[in-house]
Order: sequence, then structure tokens, then C-alpha cells
Amino acid sequence: MPGKKLFSLKKRLISIMLICWILPLLLNTAIISFIVVHNIDLQTIQAASGTTFSSARVCTTRINAAASASRLATYYETIAKAYRSYKSDYLGFRQSVRTFLEQSYRFDEKFKTTSLYFYGEQPLEDDFYIFNESLSQDKTLGEAYDLYKKTDLDKIVSHARNLDTKIGFQNSEDRIYMYRNLFLSTPSAASSPDAILIMQLNTSLWFDSMKNTPWGRHTCLLLDNQPIKSEEIDFDALYVLERFKAENGQSYGSIKAEGQNFLVGEIEEADYTFAYVVQVDNSVLMESVGDLQYGIFIISLLVIPFLIFALSFFTKSISHPVKKLVEGSDKIKNGEFGLALEDKFQSVEFKNLADSFNAMSAQLRNQFDKIYREELDLRDAKIMALQSQINPHFLGNTLEIINWEARLGDSARVSRMLEALSVMLGAAMDRKSQPLVPLSEEMMYVDAYLYIIGERFGPRLSVKKELDQSLLGLTVPRLILQPIIENAVEHGVSSRSHGEIIIRAYRRDALLLLEIENSGALSDSDKKRIDDIISSEADISGEGSLRLGIKNTSERLKIIYGAKAGLSIEPASPEATLSRLIIPIEYIKNKL
Repeated sequence: MPGKKLFSLKKRLISIMLICWILPLLLNTAIISFIVVHNIDLQTIQAASGTTFSSARVCTTRINAAASASRLATYYETIAKAYRSYKSDYLGFRQSVRTFLEQSYRFDEKFKTTSLYFYGEQPLEDDFYIFNESLSQDKTLGEAYDLYKKTDLDKIVSHARNLDTKIGFQNSEDRIYMYRNLFLSTPSAASSPDAILIMQLNTSLWFDSMKNTPWGRHTCLLLDNQPIKSEEIDFDALYVLERFKAENGQSYGSIKAEGQNFLVGEIEEADYTFAYVVQVDNSVLMESVGDLQYGIFIISLLVIPFLIFALSFFTKSISHPVKKLVEGSDKIKNGEFGLALEDKFQSVEFKNLADSFNAMSAQLRNQFDKIYREELDLRDAKIMALQSQINPHFLGNTLEIINWEARLGDSARVSRMLEALSVMLGAAMDRKSQPLVPLSEEMMYVDAYLYIIGERFGPRLSVKKELDQSLLGLTVPRLILQPIIENAVEHGVSSRSHGEIIIRAYRRDALLLLEIENSGALSDSDKKRIDDIISSEADISGEGSLRLGIKNTSERLKIIYGAKAGLSIEPASPEATLSRLIIPIEYIKNKL
């Protein structure tokens, strides 16, 4: 606004920084403290995860020891030998089997009970149920046997039939069984098993290392994805385990699922997979950061007004002026030269910048107008200069032919040649100052030239025309085809006993294509030289008039129609050369 005092943006920025320095410092301190505490908690969880995995290793070591103990029934052939004599010596069979089980497993603290179940006939199966009485605390032998016989045996037998020689596990309430098939009649595992060795595990010995997990609230153990529940849990352990395996490529670690933190690990052994899922007590974790989070919250509330003030200041004093300058720059880029910014900026720096911007814009406008006028003058002068250079060589050849014909006294032919020459001279002189003519008129000049040159070569030259009649009304540069046809005649006819010229005019998409095809191969060296001549950077000093005409034709097309137009000369076949002029039709229509 007029009369309003401007202020220094630099001084205002310094004031804002001084006012807001203490609070951002406190805020950064609080955030850093939070990150430190969070990292400590994370490291604690990682340490607890490693300790828990080590405890799980102890469990698998004990499971492997039990599995090795169960293989004694296979390594020693006592049961197999007794089984093969079962029908002939039943009492001996029973005594041998029972004695082996008692000696091998009765006093092994890894097992509560050991039993042998025979598929098919069951010869006094209760005699093959061995109870470790030293571990009996809450159930008598009869109660344990009843649970095994009535509740657990059928499930175990059902699962074991397809187990082959592997070890299987069965969880039934608080009883965990390990079992394996025995092949007694034949040593080959390809035959059907004869019996099952079933062992109830002493879980207090096996899994006591997992009881005191650091920060653990609830623990669930899994054998072959079967939960072993020593306590009530309120989460889906199998879901947590599968999600951890899907998201992590490690054997153990931590994961957040169902709103809780868990320590998870899995150990794959040859005969089984042991896993654990431990629910972490989040309340223990949160106690260490609760006070810090409360302090950060208070600081955040206090800093909000300062942030609002700073945001408003920067929006009005910096963002808005910069936006206006950017918008002005975009408009100048799009061609609005001379644009002036009318906004009244409040800072000295932006006011000076806007004044400089307006001065630059005005200067650009003046320079553009000047350059534009110079370009128009240069374009007209260059076109006229190029047109004036077209055919001195051709006119010399024509006069020589007329002189030769006059000597022979053939006045009729001389008359026709003079008429054709008159047409060519009128086109070259351009008395009406029309640099663009209809294609039909351009073809009239081409016909005049071909008549004259035909008198020179006679039957050695044949000409074909393939013209789209609908294109004859389109305008093209005057005498744009003559230099190319002259080059085609010299290249394809003058040194040959017979040559052919084909002239085409057709449309392809938004382009008008004018083609002159002549007999005569185009060598690689000629092709390279022509490309160099057509190139705007090429030096054509010392070149003949024909090649000068080629370069002039290319330059005329680009000056008049821009970069999309041009001239190319390529091999049409091993024995022919094709010259193509490309003119954008859309631009031609605007000229009509």
C-alpha cells in the first residue's frame, strides 16, 4: 500500500529465529531423549530375543536326546528277534520285550511312560506299558494308564500309520507324546510297520528353560505347529509365528502383532520343528518412556502458537512473493514478453527483485521485437538470395542446345524450346514476387524443364509421373523440384545409354511427400558426401552447381517450413536412387 513502511526481510528472519530458538532446542532434546530410550528398549528386546532363542536351543537339545533314546528300540534287535519268535514262544516274546523296555526307559527321567503298541493283534498290550514311578506326583499308575488307553492311544495310532520312520508328536491336554514306528518283521522301511513305540514326555525337564523368559508375560511352545500350552494364552500363537516367518528371514526375533509385542523363534531339526511365541509385557516397556512422552506432549502444545506465527509470517513475506515471481517467469516462458508484476511487496528485498524482474521483462520484449524483425528481414533476403542462385549451369546448357538446334535450321523445335525456356526464365525471375506456387504450377515448370532436357537426351530419357490429383492445389516453394530433377538427370541419364525418372506426389499422414526416383546406383561415398552437403554445418566451397542446388533446396524447405521439412537422398534399390522432399501439410493449409 502507498506510504506503508517496508521492512528488511533479513532483520525479521533474525528476530523470528531468536524468539523461537529456545523452544525448538527443548523440543529437539525431548525427541532425542525419546529416540535414545526407544533404542534402549529395542536393544533390550533384542537381547531378550537372543536369550529366549538360546533357551529354545536347550529344549531342542533335550528333544534330540530323547529322540536318540527312542532309537534304541531299533538299533538293538531284542524286540525284533522276540517278535519273530512270537507265535512259537509267546512267553519268551513277552518277557524279552518287557525286560528291554524296563531296562532302557523305566528310569530315564526324560519319559514319564513308555509303551509298545502292535498293529493288528495285541498280545497282552498292558504288559508293554512301563511307568516311571519316580515321576509320579499327581496320578497313580492306573489313572495314567486309563488316560493313555481311553483318550490318547487312538489319536496316536491314527497319526502314526503314515509316519514311516520319522518321529511324531501328539499333544493331549497337558500330556505330550513322542512316538515312532518299528519295523520288526523286515528291516526294510518300505514294508508296513509292525509296532509303535510311544513315550509320554517329562515336560518339566524338557521345557523348564523356557519358563523364565525375560519380559515374558505368556509363553506358547509348538512342536510341529502343535501348541504345547503350559499356561492360558490370549493370542493365536500359530498366526503370530506364520506372520513372523512371512515378514522376516531370520530364525528368531521380535514382531508386533494383534497390538502386542512378541518374541518369536523357530528351530528346524531333521525330524521335527520346535517354535516358541512369547508375549512381551508391554507395561514394563512403557514405564520407562511414560514420563518422557508426557513431557514431549506438553512441549508440543507450547510450541504450536509459535509454529502458527512462523508459518503465517513466511507465507505472507516469502511464499506469496516467490509464488508471484514464479508465475511471472512462467508467463514470460510462454511468450508474454513485457509482463509487469503489479503486487506491492512488503519487504525491501522482494520489492527490488520485482522491479528488476519488470525491467528485465520490458528489455526482453524490446529485444524480442528487434530480433523478430531482423529474422523476418533475414529470412526474406536469404530466400531471395537462394532463389537467385538456382540455375546458372542449367541456363548455360539450355542456350548451348538452342544454339546447336539453330545451326541445324529446325525452327519449329527451336520455337518449342524457346517457349519452354521462357517458362523457366519466368519462374526463376518471379516477377509477381510469389515464392509459393500451387503444385500444379510447379509441375508446369517441371514439364518445361523436362521438354528442354528431353531434347538433349532424346530416347535415352523416359519420364513417369505418379501424382495425387487432390494435392495439386497445395502450395510449394517456386522451383523447388527443378534442382532435384536436374541432379537426377545428370546422375541417372547423362552417363548411361538409357535412364528413367519417376516423379511422385502423395500424402502420408500430415506430410506432403514429393519424390524423384532415377536409375543409377548411389555409392556409399556419394551418400556420405550428399549428407554432408545437406547438413547446415557443411562447407560447400568448391562444389559444383548441382550440389549447390541440393543444399539450397534443403535450406529453403527448412527456412519456410521449419525443422519438420527437409530433403533426403537415399538408395531406392541397388540400381536406383530416391530423392524425397518433405513438407508439413498443416503448415501449407495455413498458407492458402
